[in-house]
Amino acid sequence: MAKLAPQLSEHLRPTSLQDLIQSPEIIRQLEAMVARGSLSNVLLYGSPGTGKTSAARILIHVLDLQKFEINGSLQGNIDLIRNQFQIFASCYSLTGQQKILFIDECEFLSKSTQGGLRGVIEQHDHIRYLMTANDVRKLDLALKSRCPPICFDIDPSKAHATVKRLLPRYVHKLEELGYKVPKKRIHEILCVYFPDLRAVANRLELDTFEMAA
Repeated sequence: MAKLAPQLSEHLRPTSLQDLIQSPEIIRQLEAMVARGSLSNVLLYGSPGTGKTSAARILIHVLDLQKFEINGSLQGNIDLIRNQFQIFASCYSLTGQQKILFIDECEFLSKSTQGGLRGVIEQHDHIRYLMTANDVRKLDLALKSRCPPICFDIDPSKAHATVKRLLPRYVHKLEELGYKVPKKRIHEILCVYFPDLRAVANRLELDTFEMAA
């Protein structure tokens, strides 16, 4: 069976903190963690497609962290966290890397799992905890207090300037990948779908299919 090529959304994912669409203030917060060489417990939350998971993975990569990763919408039962994570947490890193529990879409964890996770965080304070959520309202208040939140939603007043900043990057990346999408069309798609960059990439991918047909 032929191997499927990565979706355009994967090619267009941010690969550095500077590629993120967040405000300079938020990027400076994340860069400060990199500069000190250590990650704080943190919860990245906001609308879908605003770069939360990308930012988390960039931090993990740049800081060379040893991770235990789960997706709250697919896994995340308390037995997995207590048992498999317990093994991960109890073993020291042979390479000296800082360890991290990364929970993507953590709002999908059940209430009992969220409650159990609070105890896990208190028990293993030598490990950092990085979480992402689309709907922070579904999270246990005590859990949120253990992972200070950073909001990834975009201020509507800054949308135009952000789109203007993103446009050259999208044009360059698409040209690099061999896609001939007119700059005007890329701008139109950004304006319609922003700030959901996953939706932007999916619409661009449909355009490339239509152009090739």
